[in-house]
Amino acid sequence: MTPNSVSPVLKRVLTILVRDYPRTLDKSDIDVILQSQKDPTLLRPINIVEIGVDGTDQYLKVKFGGSDSGLYNLLVKSRSYGNFDTSGITL
Repeated sequence: MTPNSVSPVLKRVLTILVRDYPRTLDKSDIDVILQSQKDPTLLRPINIVEIGVDGTDQYLKVKFGGSDSGLYNLLVKSRSYGNFDTSGITL
């Protein structure tokens, strides 16, 4: 994910690179959520603004709308195929 650090009060577009996904990403099928590491019950849904292809990889551009300061885990889920492996990706 780039960038991996943002201001908690400013809106910002983040790019999530999706590698080795054999299907075409569908905006209506994907959910992107930030989960607070301090309080895992605090979930911040993020709006997808664009899906595209970059070489052999796909990408998601999402709009971060701000949140409390802290570290957040990135969660990406396909409603049809389940969770993407986002272990180790934080904001």
